[in-house]
Amino acid sequence: MKLDVLAFHIYPYEGTQYFEKDLIVKNKVIELFDYCQILQASISDKGWEFLFKNYSLKELIEIDKESGWFDDNDEGESLKSLFYHSLLSGFNPLKMQYGTYFESTNVFQSLEGNTGEIDWEKVYNLKDEL
Repeated sequence: MKLDVLAFHIYPYEGTQYFEKDLIVKNKVIELFDYCQILQASISDKGWEFLFKNYSLKELIEIDKESGWFDDNDEGESLKSLFYHSLLSGFNPLKMQYGTYFESTNVFQSLEGNTGEIDWEKVYNLKDEL
């Protein structure tokens, strides 16, 4: 059985891989966000899918606040930052799809070829549902 690497931290010497068993632990996600904040770690598309499926938006915001990755007092802005990084990695949490985000046009194209513009106001307003 092959385990997917969901995130990677460049240290120590050979790096640290994060798997589901790691990211199911809230403190490990806080640690990962800390490393992402200083550009020492990255989260894969599968990693973002795992996070969005296993943590509520409220929990992800709480994790972000503990790590200080985005350091926003506005929960809507924090959500936009989380979604933005997920989109850049190739996962659209609004549609739960893999694909490519074209930042210059603000369009996400799924692997199936469907395209759609990202509605950042909608993402921001998700804070009202927390």
